[in-house]
Amino acid sequence: MAFQYPVEIPGVSNQFFLQTALNAVRNYRGQEALDVSISRT
Repeated sequence: MAFQYPVEIPGVSNQFFLQTALNAVRNYRGQEALDVSISRT
């Protein structure tokens, strides 16, 4: 399980990393990028 204990990179949240990865895949498939802002409560 590579993401069970992910290494933190200063300034990069897991949400930002995963959203960027998802949008890269969507871009490759010719789909529109998602622009979703998730607020923490």
